[in-house]
Amino acid sequence: QNGPVKIFSYGSPYAAGHAFADAFRHQERKKKVQHARFYNSNDIVAHLPFNMKPTKRGSNFVHVGVDVKLLPVPGKASLWGTREPRIRHNDRQTPMAAYWRALKMNSLLNMALPWRIQDQHGLPELQKRIARAAVRTNKLTPTLDEIYERVVY
Repeated sequence: QNGPVKIFSYGSPYAAGHAFADAFRHQERKKKVQHARFYNSNDIVAHLPFNMKPTKRGSNFVHVGVDVKLLPVPGKASLWGTREPRIRHNDRQTPMAAYWRALKMNSLLNMALPWRIQDQHGLPELQKRIARAAVRTNKLTPTLDEIYERVVY
């Protein structure tokens, strides 16, 4: 038996509407695919396109898989309190919850200073944050399989 296809993306923008997300979640539950999306909290690209138009399902675009929000590098403050990577599954939400998440995740609220946008979206910044997470936790734990067992299956 083959295991699930594992996808890792870094700093990716919204790529799916609700129909695609529903189909993707179905494949996740069938243990055919796993997706981890790593992103920096103030990387504008990870919050594009501008996603505030309300629809029957909440907002136009959704992320799929598991989000891993990477903590700021040393010397940078976090406005939301945590310096640990935050892991959450992008499961189906009520329309109001989905729209509220889209408002919180909109590109205007999560944008770096204009002259820092390229730095925040670049691979070197992601590598620094991943390395920082590995040092703080002694390794990158839990594994993708463990995350999926805990929050998806």
